[in-house]
Amino acid sequence: MTASRYVLPNPPGSPAAMTTAGWDPRFATFWAQSYVGDEQTLFPYGTTPREIPTLEELAELLRTHAVSIPQEIARDLARDQRNGADR
Repeated sequence: MTASRYVLPNPPGSPAAMTTAGWDPRFATFWAQSYVGDEQTLFPYGTTPREIPTLEELAELLRTHAVSIPQEIARDLARDQRNGADR
């Protein structure tokens, strides 16, 4: 199975060009990354097994960067965790 991946909206004035998040069934963790430009990573979360086991923990980490998870994406992430991910 492959990890799911969603693009999250960045707050106005954010240095990040893009923030992505998903569920990685191989590591049993949520993950998130934010990029400045094409290659520089602002933050990587969920890079080790079971690092972020709940959606609430992911949301809390992202809030420290003023990034929120839209309700629709939160529902999709919860579904991905329950069912595995191939999205």
